[in-house]
Amino acid sequence: MLGIPELTLCQVSPHHPSIIRSHGSSHHCIYSNSMVYRAFFPRRWRSALALLLASLVLTLGLHRPLQAQPPDPDQWLRQADQAYYDQQYETAIALWEQAAEAFQRQDDGLREAIALGNQARALQALGQWSAADAAIQASLRRLEDLPPTPVQTQVRAQGLDILGQQYFETGQPRAALDTWTESADLYQAVAQIPAALRSQLNQAQALQALGFYRQAREQLTALVPILEEQDATLQARGWISLGRVEQVVAPQVDAAEEWLLQGREAACEARSPEWVGQALLGLGDLYRGQYIRAQNLRRSRDAQQLLQQSLDQYRQLLSPYDCGGFTLDLPQPRQAQIRLVTLQAYAGQPLEVDPEAIARPLLTEPPRWATIDQQLSLAHGLLMQLDPAEGCTSGDPDRQALPAQLLTQAYQGAQMLEDGRSQSRALGYLGRWYQTQGSCTAAERSLTQALQIAQDQNVTDLSYQWQAQMGHLRLQQGNREGAIAAYGTAVNTLQTLRRDLVWANADLQFSFQRQVEPVYRALVAQLLQPDASNPDLRQARETIDALQTLQIENYLRQSCNTTDLATIDRLVDQTAPHTAFVYTILLSDRLELILKLPNSDTLQHYAVDVDRQTVTTTLNHFRGALESDFFELITNTGSLSGYDLAEQLYTWLVAPYEAALKPADISTLVFVLDEELRQLPVAALYDGQQFLIEKGYAVAINPGLALLPPGQPDLNPVTTLTAGITEARPNFSALPAVHEELEAIATYTQANILRNEDFTKAALTHGVESVPAAIVHLATHGEFSDDLNDTFILAWDARISLPALSQILTSRDQSLPQAIELLVLSACKTADGNPQAALGLAGMAVQSGARSTLATLWVVNDATTARLMARFYQELAQSPSKAEALRRAQVALMQEGNQIKPYHWAPFVLVGNWL
Repeated sequence: MLGIPELTLCQVSPHHPSIIRSHGSSHHCIYSNSMVYRAFFPRRWRSALALLLASLVLTLGLHRPLQAQPPDPDQWLRQADQAYYDQQYETAIALWEQAAEAFQRQDDGLREAIALGNQARALQALGQWSAADAAIQASLRRLEDLPPTPVQTQVRAQGLDILGQQYFETGQPRAALDTWTESADLYQAVAQIPAALRSQLNQAQALQALGFYRQAREQLTALVPILEEQDATLQARGWISLGRVEQVVAPQVDAAEEWLLQGREAACEARSPEWVGQALLGLGDLYRGQYIRAQNLRRSRDAQQLLQQSLDQYRQLLSPYDCGGFTLDLPQPRQAQIRLVTLQAYAGQPLEVDPEAIARPLLTEPPRWATIDQQLSLAHGLLMQLDPAEGCTSGDPDRQALPAQLLTQAYQGAQMLEDGRSQSRALGYLGRWYQTQGSCTAAERSLTQALQIAQDQNVTDLSYQWQAQMGHLRLQQGNREGAIAAYGTAVNTLQTLRRDLVWANADLQFSFQRQVEPVYRALVAQLLQPDASNPDLRQARETIDALQTLQIENYLRQSCNTTDLATIDRLVDQTAPHTAFVYTILLSDRLELILKLPNSDTLQHYAVDVDRQTVTTTLNHFRGALESDFFELITNTGSLSGYDLAEQLYTWLVAPYEAALKPADISTLVFVLDEELRQLPVAALYDGQQFLIEKGYAVAINPGLALLPPGQPDLNPVTTLTAGITEARPNFSALPAVHEELEAIATYTQANILRNEDFTKAALTHGVESVPAAIVHLATHGEFSDDLNDTFILAWDARISLPALSQILTSRDQSLPQAIELLVLSACKTADGNPQAALGLAGMAVQSGARSTLATLWVVNDATTARLMARFYQELAQSPSKAEALRRAQVALMQEGNQIKPYHWAPFVLVGNWL
């Protein structure tokens, strides 16, 4: 007979994961809430694992055969449990319903509530969500009628866990979060710490589903000390949850990998197939994200290695996993198969699994959030293999094709669950499917519906995708004006998302170049036509500047403060009336230039008939020649003159608008360089007679004018904090001329010097905090990389990463009146062989907090660097701007003799505020 003098939480037997046992034979299990990730398991496991969320299990009579009409409700409960284990959900539901009615007649409210709650779980297993909701709500109402005792509190908490899981599985993460928060409070009130932890882990997953990754990270981090004292199953879940959050929000992926590996180890210790599988999925997803990022940064070798690592993790879920001494059959093969399809489709590889075989059971399952998400993911992977038709046809699309079947069923299921986000995804993907078939009318209808739902639900990360897709459709229809309108709306939506792009969506973060950047470029390409109006040019300029800002933010993985271009233009007109802005825009088939002259609202537009690949190849050859002592590049077919290459680039990048500069009395050119052109030392462009700086033009680089630090510089008197290393350090050569460089700076400024062992990270921090220096000059090794984690400068005792340097430079005591006007990095280089490495320089300039950054694109003979730096500081006191002081110093070095080549003076670039 069932008695409830003491209730205990159910635990999974480590040897039989489908059997739940109580702590003692006289104790009785109640609902369990340990299956937050239940939605991610295949159906053949869910029948057993669902009992981790809800089951009233007795160890006595667990395997007795089902009897017709047992004489008492306790026997009905035992038979219902067995039927549930056997996936006979209808039988279990009927028996629990009979038991609940019997307990109601006996006025046994607690057992009635338990029976109703278990009935709700069986209904959920059948996808009968309305009936399940009615049952769990009835259970909770019955509990409210009971006096508040520890037993009643614990049962109510378990019921709330079931309700929270229902919300989560039906696409309502906000309601799930609120419900799990309440259940955790109840568990804590009755000192059920493991159960409270499970509810808190549930909350973290709901926060991630809502896009609140930082909050999820904070919650999980706070749980670490408590989790360290729990059993291996709880630890596995906690560590894996942390690993999944860290791969989105942490600047370094090492922490994510470490948590996931710890989670896998704990899961093996617990002999938990579900959490071993989750760890492998997490590692596969981590390496997938790194692969996409490496591919975006054109690190082809790294990308291929990471792709293989990701695929290998997913493949391990398709066969028994070796935990070292024993193997486990993992319950997530379908999730792994779908990931294999989507990743191989993304990578352009042949599919190693059969999508039809994956889809067959998916198309027969009742609607639940996890099933719908898998249908959408599989269909999306299949769509990635297809290209849109070139035009529109009048025929009907193939609605029996696999992508159409999956998306139609996903849409219908999402309608039943009232899951607006999934409805929008299904319709949006259907629109893409119709476009591949040339069915423009059907595509427009689906995209319009998808966009309407996304806007009604305020799902902006979907809205921009359907708006951009509508732009593609308009071009497919031959409607350029409609395409501009659609792309423009998509860009505006992305701008509202700008501060969330880094945090809110891991897929957006990792596939920035494939999902986000093309929207901006598509709009610019349509705006910059031969007949472009001035409003078109203004919109194109604003769009490309916004893209530049997003690229830096994506690199830094944080949002930046910006100023609108109209304000920048007014400030420049007032304070720098001889400055012109030049935007270079690389499109696939042409190079576009936009010139902004001071005190003029009219923009000038120049299209250069040269494709992106040709520009990139010429630029790479030019960089090779520049870094040669002879200013030429030796190739397999002969040598290329650096002068010829510089002249060709000048013809493309300066000559088209040069005639407009002299009438406007321009003396400074500020370039906003696009993509590969960021590695171009503009000062070394050559017109056939003179280099650009010899013609009297000071030049500066800006990563995006909206990022330009406002305000006028204050360099009088000039006080510097200088630090340098002359001696060799492990893996870094000596820089003996740095001593001369530091002494020369002291000649022209009030210098505070940290040299060699005095230049530690702590000493630099103290100097920045205490010395009111306008200039911080670091004469030491450093590297600008396309990877934030690999961008650094070298102190005597450690490498100082970009985030750490930013923290140091922004730690200045607020009582010091002097802002850091200029950061000088005189011995740095960009990472070899990677055109995206210049992002590191731009990122350094933006994140350092200094108004301007003077740095080198490659390491120069340090003796010539010392002379150039000495002349720069000498000129700084009498030049109208930092850019002009640099120009004069470069020209002076150039004039020392024929032994001085562009290699020696060209790599010095000024980034940011040029005044």
